[in-house]
Amino acid sequence: MFYDFRKLVGPLVCFARMGDGPLRISATNNLADWYERLSSALPYELKLLAYLPFEKESESWLHEKELHAAFIRHRLRNEWFSPAQEILDYANTSGQKLPARKNAPPAGTAQPTALPNELLTIAQLATAIRVSKYTLLRMVREKTIPHLRIGKHIRFVLADVLDPRQCDPDELQAFELEAPAVKNA
Repeated sequence: MFYDFRKLVGPLVCFARMGDGPLRISATNNLADWYERLSSALPYELKLLAYLPFEKESESWLHEKELHAAFIRHRLRNEWFSPAQEILDYANTSGQKLPARKNAPPAGTAQPTALPNELLTIAQLATAIRVSKYTLLRMVREKTIPHLRIGKHIRFVLADVLDPRQCDPDELQAFELEAPAVKNA
């Protein structure tokens, strides 16, 4: 989803949903950072449903605790709750909707993150396939993901990662370029 986080500054309590599954009720001061960290760690799309703005940080944390207590019977773990209609209704009636970006694509259209044969860094691939950088590094170390080593750098071809049957494993593992030698002056 394409949200315009720049307009949302200050303490907030936000309601988010992982795909069609559980809901999360969280207090944060930096919505953009919170969304990025959480969505990159989840296997499904994170949908921001609504938010409640507050004047003071202490008010947002207190309200978050009150909401957790009010919806305790729906709590799954930590800040995650089952998608009960009671919580969804509260988010829809009490919370404000998030403003969408003006240049956002129409709903339901996927935005390509990279060209299929473009070389991606670890950070770029982690964002594209929604896994952590550490997971990718472990997969590289275990040789369970197609990758290229260019000197000391690791790069990925998106098409090979999405469909590893198309790549030649011998070609990828053998493809190592040496860094150019540095001439001493």
